[in-house]
Amino acid sequence: MSILRMRIIVLIGKLKKVTAVAESLNMKQPTVSFHMKKLEEEWGAKLFELKTGKVMFTEAGRLLHHYARQIVSSADEAERRMQELNSTSRNRLVIGCPDVISQTLFDRHWFGGATADLTQQFAIAVQTGETEYLMERMLAGEIDLVLSGKAGHMEDQAYTEEMEYRGKLLAVHSEQLVQLPLSLLLPAAHPLMGVESVKPSDIAHYPLIAFGEPSIQAAIAAWEADVQLSLRPVMELDQTSLVIKAIMEGMGLAIVPERIAAQESGLVTLPLPGEAPPWNIVASWAHHHWNPPLVRKAIDLLKP
Repeated sequence: MSILRMRIIVLIGKLKKVTAVAESLNMKQPTVSFHMKKLEEEWGAKLFELKTGKVMFTEAGRLLHHYARQIVSSADEAERRMQELNSTSRNRLVIGCPDVISQTLFDRHWFGGATADLTQQFAIAVQTGETEYLMERMLAGEIDLVLSGKAGHMEDQAYTEEMEYRGKLLAVHSEQLVQLPLSLLLPAAHPLMGVESVKPSDIAHYPLIAFGEPSIQAAIAAWEADVQLSLRPVMELDQTSLVIKAIMEGMGLAIVPERIAAQESGLVTLPLPGEAPPWNIVASWAHHHWNPPLVRKAIDLLKP
């Protein structure tokens, strides 16, 4: 099986024209057509058909295209990692996390501490996205570690669970990196700053801006039940920068990981009434990772 031919399959799916695929690969059109014919011979099925001037996949072609994308993605990732290792003698470490995790954990204190040790041993790449999507990429071998949020007190700081991926159950290991309290984030000149002892009902008088991160929402819901309060957010935002901007513009308050406020001038935090809801940052990695000692070292360095 040829990586070049898998790449041709991927480009056919994207560009739909043999001439465009040839240009993309810096090849001649007859050469691409030759490889397409050989692909059909190799797999014993008709893969392509011409419709209104475009090359389309048959049912067999669509099936092969699905796997070709994975093969090409893995080959490109292997090439990047080998180049990094050969040029710097450091392994590439790909970390995936939601936006709020990147803004919470990777603050200036972290960059001044853990990063110095990490970058001596790894070439770091941080990719953000939704946790479910990042977990899928981790199981595919494209991400080494996924950092995610988890609400509540963790009875076990390390645990293993199974996740389904392409019809198989794969083991995923997780370990707590840090537990942070959630606090009320507001402008320094907000009227609540003059209240001697803030009560839950005081918070309910002001508009609330909700974080779109599910683990933070779950922690806030537990706190609301504990203090018998029901907050109704005026908006929900999925990026930390947007939440901070909305608060600075006087559009409302937010309940956020305490560490975020330390990075923004003009904003302060107040402890939430009652018991502050705990929120954890958890590191997860696939049991079938190609280099478990590398993951173990990275986790130890990531812990604040």
